[in-house]
Amino acid sequence: MANTETTFMTLPTEARPKTAASFITSANFSTSDGVSRFSARVTIATSGACSFRLPAGMTSSFVYLDGIRVSLD
Repeated sequence: MANTETTFMTLPTEARPKTAASFITSANFSTSDGVSRFSARVTIATSGACSFRLPAGMTSSFVYLDGIRVSLD
């Protein structure tokens, strides 16, 4: 089963990067055995779509966006 990708927002045209970027960030996954802390991948596309990816079959109550920055140059 592939990882699940979720788009959570789209940046306005003026704030879209010229090059796509991916970041590894903290997340809180819900597992069948309880809660464990792992990481998620956040991607910002040139279309402005911002999404995160979790391992297959996992859900998360939050994904940190702290420290994620993209250049608009």
